[in-house]
Order: sequence, then structure tokens, then C-alpha cells
Amino acid sequence: MKNVEIAFKFLDDGTKMPIGFKKITCHLIFDVKFDLTRKARYVGGGHLTKVSPSLSYSSVVSRDSVRIMFLVAALNDLDIKMCDIGNAYLNAETRERLWFTAGKEWGNRAGYEVIIVRALYGLKSSGAEWKKTFASYIKNTLGYSPCIGADDNVYLRAEKNEDGTEYYSYLVVYVYDVLSVHKDPDKVLATVNRDYRLKE
Repeated sequence: MKNVEIAFKFLDDGTKMPIGFKKITCHLIFDVKFDLTRKARYVGGGHLTKVSPSLSYSSVVSRDSVRIMFLVAALNDLDIKMCDIGNAYLNAETRERLWFTAGKEWGNRAGYEVIIVRALYGLKSSGAEWKKTFASYIKNTLGYSPCIGADDNVYLRAEKNEDGTEYYSYLVVYVYDVLSVHKDPDKVLATVNRDYRLKE
């Protein structure tokens, strides 16, 4: 609940709900992974909303592009490292205008009206909002460009070896899984880890 709290604005100061917001419900989903670790996620009831497909569509890298990246890495003596971004969606804002009433899981805040301000898991537009946010970060902060016309979930950046040899490094993105293809992928992912919480 502490991780997801960033996604909400609690109206506990007497502020009235803005006009035009739709009420939904939120709930907890519990899971047990294959290694028997337990996981819980607080999700929004996206099934209660209507969102234009243009606001909810989010592509992912193709299987063929991933295979090509492994080939490129082998041919150019590049290393590969993969990680995923923890609570990725919560790093993006939401354009959906939604609210809910806090339940017992919120302890002494139960009963408060809550506005959803981040791309909460379960909402229809969250995948697209996260993709837009992370794509902007990859381009503007890391300096990579999307492979337009091929696969816009593959990003490339011109690099130089210590001996001056030029090559391209790549970032491959599948929702919140990131594959770095680089002479030193740890260096790239360390930069990403500075701004997002990575799970390796």
C-alpha cells in the first residue's frame, strides 16, 4: 500500500470532488509466484470505464526484433543484460478522470474520497501512458532514438569503443522489461536505476 500511495490524492481536507470525474472501485489482487513468494497488487476497476482505443493502445517489441538483437549482439561482440522496472505504471500520470472511496485496506483513511492521479494497474489507459512516459525518458534523458519503420520499441544510440571504433547500442522494451545491448550494459542500466527502481 505504501508503494501505490503515490497514485492517489486523498480528499481528506474537505476538498470537493471536481466535476467530470467517474467513480470506480479498486481492490487488492493476491498471487503466489513459482518460487512461492507472495505478491499483492492494488488495481483499479478499468472494466467500469470507457476509453478510446487511441488512448489505450500500447505496442510491445516483437519476438523477431528480440531475436535480431541477439544476433546483432553476437556479431558485434556486445553484452546483453535484462531487468524490469518495479511498479512501472505508477511513474506515469493518468489522463483518465477517476475516483473511488477508500476501503478498509486504507486503515484510518477508509471512507475518504480519492482521486487517481497516476497510471494505476487495471486502468485501460495505463499501459499507453507508461509507454509514452518511458519512451520520452529513453529519448530525452538517455539519448536513444526509436527504430521508426522497423520496431519503435527498439531504440538505438551511436557509441564509440575505447579504441574509437563506432557501433550502436540498443534498448529493447517490452512494457516494463528492458533489454540493454551494449559493450557495458550495466552502465546504461545504472543510469536507468537512478531514475526508476529496477529489479534484475
